[in-house]
Amino acid sequence: MYRNKGFTLVELIAVIFLLALILAMAYPSLTRLLDAKKLETDAHHMAAVIKVARQEAIMQTKSRRVVFYPQNQSYRQAGQPMQYLQAGNTFVGETTFPRGTDGLPACTFLPSGAPSSGGTVILSDKWGRKKYIIVNPVAGRIRISDSPPTNW
Repeated sequence: MYRNKGFTLVELIAVIFLLALILAMAYPSLTRLLDAKKLETDAHHMAAVIKVARQEAIMQTKSRRVVFYPQNQSYRQAGQPMQYLQAGNTFVGETTFPRGTDGLPACTFLPSGAPSSGGTVILSDKWGRKKYIIVNPVAGRIRISDSPPTNW
């Protein structure tokens, strides 16, 4: 008596069809999850660049600036390479940081580590979720929030 221990072609096609159906149903929620992660990553990266500028201002006893280019979805610490937001993420508005002599909004840290003024950058993804990168005007503390600062 012959015993077949494999799968038939019909069984394999049925399993592949079911997997494709499950993936098709899960795809929209997976893309939303990935987009949320991209927004969070961009917010943390921007906060890290701002923190480095503050640390360098203290260590080198020289003012340091982070300039924002909302129209290009980019930013950079003066003298460093340009940093771009990931696809689908954008600046909301121009930021609340004052404009420098070049007409661009910027966060400037004095040699003491205190910012010349506080401000907020708002990032958004294509689903409308927002992240707020907030620089405290007194202490220079940098934080990320899902809601706007209380003094708005």
